[in-house]
Amino acid sequence: MSEFIVEYHINALKDVRTGLDENIQKVSRQVHIDQIKLEGINVPCSAILKFIKDIMVQIDNAESLEDKLQTSVSALMKLESYSSDYMSNERHNLSKKIGMIEGFQAYTQSIDENIEEKKAEIEKDRRLKERIENGENLDKRQIGTRPEKLKDIRNFKERSSE
Repeated sequence: MSEFIVEYHINALKDVRTGLDENIQKVSRQVHIDQIKLEGINVPCSAILKFIKDIMVQIDNAESLEDKLQTSVSALMKLESYSSDYMSNERHNLSKKIGMIEGFQAYTQSIDENIEEKKAEIEKDRRLKERIENGENLDKRQIGTRPEKLKDIRNFKERSSE
């Protein structure tokens, strides 16, 4: 791959990374809002659950109107179910958003690592190109210089021939 193509890949990865950072910020703000909402919902739901339990005790102690009793108990049970389902759904939605943030963060880390690899590749190519331009033979090294990895030389030659 030529240096231009590698630079293009780096810039494309940086653009994706920027988009992910923006998504992390958006979802983080929404998570914060949802946490505040969840705290606000906790008290009313707890009060409703206590109320339902108290009413059910009162209905159980009542001695008349069987139909009203059955309807009241049924309605109260539905209200109780709704309250607990609502809270559970809110927690589930919050957990999904937190999971999205973690996924975005893992993806951004992967992109950062890929960018660093591409930059290192460009630096290796520049170093090898400079050595060739100075008339050095890459197969032999001068005394006191660090040898280039054979893999780096081979990859450079392959990219140069493209």
